[in-house]
Amino acid sequence: MKIKLNIDGKEITTAPGESVLDAALAAGIYIPNLCHHPDLRPTGACRLCVVEIEGVAGLATSCNTPATAGMVVSTKSQGVEKARRLAAELLLTVHPSECATCPKYGQCEFQSIIQFLGVSDARLRKRFKSIPVNSSNPLIHHDLSRCVMCGRCVRACQELRGVQVLNYEKKNGETRIGTGQNLPLADAGCRFCGACVEVCPTGTLRYRDGLLLPGVVRDEALVPCRTTCPAGIDIPRYIRLIREYRPAEAAAVIREKVPFPLVLGHICNHLCESVCGRNEVNEAVSIRELKRFAAERDDGRWKKAAKHAPSTGKKIAVVGSGPAGLTAAYYLAKQGHAVTVFEALPTPGGMLRFGIPEYRLPTEIIADEIKEVEAAGVEIRCNSRVESTDSLLAEGYSAVLIAIGAHQGVKLPIPGADLEGVLLNVDFLREVRLGNQVDVGQRVVVLGGGNVAFDCARVARRLGAADVRIACLESREKMTASSEEIGQGEEEGIIIHNSRTFVAVAGQNGRVAGVECLDVATFSFDENGRPQIQTVAGSEHTLPADTVIFAVGQRPLNVESFGLSTGRGNALLVDPETMETVRKGVFAAGDIVTGTISVIESITSGRKAAAAIDLSLGGDGDISEVLAPVEEPNGWIGRAEGFAQLSRCHTGCEPVEQRSVSFVEVAHTLDAESACRESNRCLRCDLRIGITKKKFWSSTTVDEASTAMNSESRTVAREVTGLEPLSAVEVQWGCPSLDSLILPPDLQGMLSTMDAADSHSLISPAGDLCIVELARSAVSFLKGESCGKCVLCREGSAQLLAILTDITIGKGKGEDLELLQEICEVMLEGAVCETGETAARIVLAGITRQREEFEAHIKKKRCPALVCRKFITYHILGEKCQGCQACVEQCPEGAIAGEVGMIHVIDQDECTRCGMCLKVCPVEYGAVVKAGGVKPKTPDEPIPVGSWRKR
Repeated sequence: MKIKLNIDGKEITTAPGESVLDAALAAGIYIPNLCHHPDLRPTGACRLCVVEIEGVAGLATSCNTPATAGMVVSTKSQGVEKARRLAAELLLTVHPSECATCPKYGQCEFQSIIQFLGVSDARLRKRFKSIPVNSSNPLIHHDLSRCVMCGRCVRACQELRGVQVLNYEKKNGETRIGTGQNLPLADAGCRFCGACVEVCPTGTLRYRDGLLLPGVVRDEALVPCRTTCPAGIDIPRYIRLIREYRPAEAAAVIREKVPFPLVLGHICNHLCESVCGRNEVNEAVSIRELKRFAAERDDGRWKKAAKHAPSTGKKIAVVGSGPAGLTAAYYLAKQGHAVTVFEALPTPGGMLRFGIPEYRLPTEIIADEIKEVEAAGVEIRCNSRVESTDSLLAEGYSAVLIAIGAHQGVKLPIPGADLEGVLLNVDFLREVRLGNQVDVGQRVVVLGGGNVAFDCARVARRLGAADVRIACLESREKMTASSEEIGQGEEEGIIIHNSRTFVAVAGQNGRVAGVECLDVATFSFDENGRPQIQTVAGSEHTLPADTVIFAVGQRPLNVESFGLSTGRGNALLVDPETMETVRKGVFAAGDIVTGTISVIESITSGRKAAAAIDLSLGGDGDISEVLAPVEEPNGWIGRAEGFAQLSRCHTGCEPVEQRSVSFVEVAHTLDAESACRESNRCLRCDLRIGITKKKFWSSTTVDEASTAMNSESRTVAREVTGLEPLSAVEVQWGCPSLDSLILPPDLQGMLSTMDAADSHSLISPAGDLCIVELARSAVSFLKGESCGKCVLCREGSAQLLAILTDITIGKGKGEDLELLQEICEVMLEGAVCETGETAARIVLAGITRQREEFEAHIKKKRCPALVCRKFITYHILGEKCQGCQACVEQCPEGAIAGEVGMIHVIDQDECTRCGMCLKVCPVEYGAVVKAGGVKPKTPDEPIPVGSWRKR
C-alpha cells in the first residue's frame, strides 16, 4: 500500500511509516540533515531538517516525523530557513573555522551542508575546544575539536553494532562523546569495526594515516584482506562461516575463486595478513591457517552448485600442469571446452609437486586436488613434452595456453660456479621430490635469502648434512623469506650469514671446497634494477662447503622452441588484457609471463587466461561461481570484553628432533576450538561497506525550487548516492525535568514570578539583583543540567550564556539583543526538553519586559543594580573612614592602603571588585560605598544621586 502527500507543491508517493525526510529525498527534494543517517535511529537533534506541516503548530523535524496521507509539507519557508540557518551557525560555533587543513576537506558532509545553507561562523560567538587529536588508539584518530555532537557515532556503536563503547559523557559541564572514564578504545572493549568512522559527518573520527590501501576505490580499501588477495577470495565471508562453525561452506567460498584451497592452506604466502587491520591492534588474523582448517573439512557440497556448461565443441591445449595451467584448464572445462593438459614430467603439479618440499606440502594433498581438476573434465597427459605450438594447432586445438613455469635455476657469474658439487635450486628440489639419490655431503652453503633458499637448506638438513648455512646479500630485516621459514629453519640448525657478497666458489681437485665472501656495507638497486654493492675492506673470508646450492632466482626453460617474442628474463610477451602472445590463438600465463611469482598469483594468472581464452572462442568470459549461500552478514557484533587483547592462535609444529631428520609434515592445523577463537579475532571490516552512503546535496539531483535557495553560496557539488528508508521511532532524551532538579533559590524565585505573570514578565525578586546577571546565572545552571544531545539546548544555551556574559563584562554589542531574541524564539519553537525551553523563556522575558536594563549594560556600560563587577567601583568616603584597617586586613589583593587612624584609599587598578571591603566595614562607620563606575575627584566630593549605593 502506498500513500500520497504534498511536498513543496509536488505530489509524492511513499510507503506508510516512511519519514517525511526519506520521502522527500527519494523524490529528489533535498532537505539538509546532519544527525540523521538512514541506518540509524532518527533523533532530530541537529534541527537542520525542520519543515512546516499544514495544520501543525511550529516546525517539525522531518527525519522523525512519519509521512501521512494528505500531509502538506513546506521545506523552504522563511521560518524554516531561519531555524535551519541558526542551527547551522550554532554548530559552527564549536567547529574549527579552517576547513582546508582538515583531512576530510572536500568529502565532509558538514561542509557540504554549510555551503548549501550559505552560512558562516561570523555572527555568533565561537567556542573554541582546545582538545588535542587522540592518535593513541589503533586504527582510529579521534579529533574532538571537530565534533559537532551529531551523535551518529554513538548510535552506530550502540544500535548498529551493539558494542556500546561510545556514549555521551559530561566533563566540566560540557557534554562530549567518549568511552567513559576516558579509557583508550582497546581497554574500553572496542571491536574496531569502523562503523563510527563510516557514519561520522566531519573529520572527528577518521582512519589513521596510511591505513586504507592507496590507489583503490574506497569500498575495496575498506576490506584490505580481500582486496590484497590476488585471487580476490572473499576472506571475511569464509572467516564468518568458520566463526559460525560452518567450515564446509567456508571451503565452498574459497573454491569460488581457486581450485586448490588445501594447497593454499599449506603454502600460500598470505599477503592478506600483512594488511589485516588486526595488525594495528596486536597481531593479524591467521587467515591462511583458517583457510586450511576449512579446506580440511570440505565435504564436497559445493559440487551441487558448481558450473557445468554444455559442450562448445572447442578443444584447448594447455602446456604445463603447474598451478597456472591447471587453474586455466579447470575453468575452461567448466565453460564447456574440451581441455587437454600436456606435462613433460611423470606426474602433474609443476612447481607444486617438484618445487615445494614434502614437509611443507604433502604429495597426497596435491594429488587429491588435481583429481578435482580431472573430475571437471580435464585430461592430463604426463611425459608429454611440447616444444612447439604448431603441431597442437594443426591437430585442431582452437587455442593453446603455455604455462610451463620457470624451471631453470640461475647461477651467479662467478669463478668456480661449474665445479662439481654446485647445484641449482630447481634441479635439487625436483630430484629430491622424484625420489632420486642426492648426495650433499656434511657441509652445505645455500646462496640466497628467499623462501626457496630455505627450502633447499632445510631439505639438505633432512638429507643428512650436519652443517647447513644460508648466505645472502640482504640484511636480516630485508630478507625476502617469510618470518616462519626463517624461524623454523633456525630451529632446525640452519645458520644464516647476512650481508655477504660472493666472490668465487672455492674448489679443490675439481670439487667444491667453499664460498669466498666479502662483508657488505651497503646494498641497493639502481633505477634499472641493477644491484649496487659496497663491501667492507679487508673482510675476505671463506665459508667451507661440500655442496653449494644457488638459490638466487629462476627463469623459464626452453622458451625459444615456441618461436614467440620474449622479454626480460626469457619471459613470453603477452597482451596484458587478453594474455595472448604475438601469435593468434596462443596464450600464456604464470611464471613464464611474469617471472617467479607465488602460487596464489599463478592461480590468478590462470583464471585471467581462462576468461580471456573463453571470450576469444565466443564465450562470455564469465568464469565466476557462487558455491556457498550468499547471506547478508549480521551487523550486530555485540560487546566482547578484552577483544583487543585476544592473541593470535598459533599452530603447533613437529618437534625439531623428528622433523629435521625426515620429511614428515612440519606444521599442524588448527583444531575446531582454536579456529573458532581465531575467527572471532576478525575485525569484520566488510561490515563497513554495508553502511549506507549518506546523501550529499547536488544541483544535478535536487529539484529547481530547492536549489534556488542560497544558490549563490553553493560552490561545490557533491556526489549523490542512494538512501535506504528508515521508519521513524520515538526519540528518547536524557535531560531531567525541572521538577527533578534542585534549583538555586534565585532561579526558583524567578520561575515562580514568571509563572505567576503567565510567563510574560521577568521581575527581580529582590532589589539588589541584576536582571542580566540573573538571566546569565539561570542559563548557566540550565546548560549544566542539559543532556547535551540537542543542538538548540546545548549550543543555543551556550550561545545565550556567551552573549549574556559578554554583556555583563562590558563587551556587549548593539546587535546582541536582536541576536538573543532570535536564538530564544528558535529555541522555544524547537527545543525538545524543559531545560532548553526554560533558558530561552527566561532570557526572552527579560529582554521583552526589562529591555532598558539590558541596554544600560550595552550602550551605557552601566549596571543599574550595581551587581556586575565590570560596571562598579568601590570607594572609601573620607568623612566616614575611621582608619580601623578592617578593610586593609581583608582585601585579598592588597589594593587598600592607609595607616591606623588615617583615611584609607582603594587603588582602583589593583581592585578586583570582590566587595570584601564593603562587607567588613563596621556598620556604624559606613565608609565603603560602591558606584556604577563613577569615581569622585576627591573622597569628600558629594555623592551623585543614583550613582552610589551604600551598604
